[in-house]
Amino acid sequence: MAAVDTNDDGTFIEFVVLHRDDDGRWREFISEGSGPIASGWAYGHTWAVGRWNATSVTVTIDGSIHRAPVGDRGYWALLAPAPQGAATTVTAS
Repeated sequence: MAAVDTNDDGTFIEFVVLHRDDDGRWREFISEGSGPIASGWAYGHTWAVGRWNATSVTVTIDGSIHRAPVGDRGYWALLAPAPQGAATTVTAS
């Protein structure tokens, strides 16, 4: 999983998830461009990424609370097991 600010302006983040196939090769599973915050579901996991001016973010997935640290440039990412269709919310903390 990787989140990258493709043009370094903080407004467009490219999010990529790679999947390791049975043959041992890594292949792109998801590649999605987004605004400052994005989330989704794949292979039994909910993912959320973004850029936020905070120390950490709180991601709530179906009532389960997770915290993700925010890096020096404001980026954060979280990947957590969750059922498909899980309700996901993100707040600064």
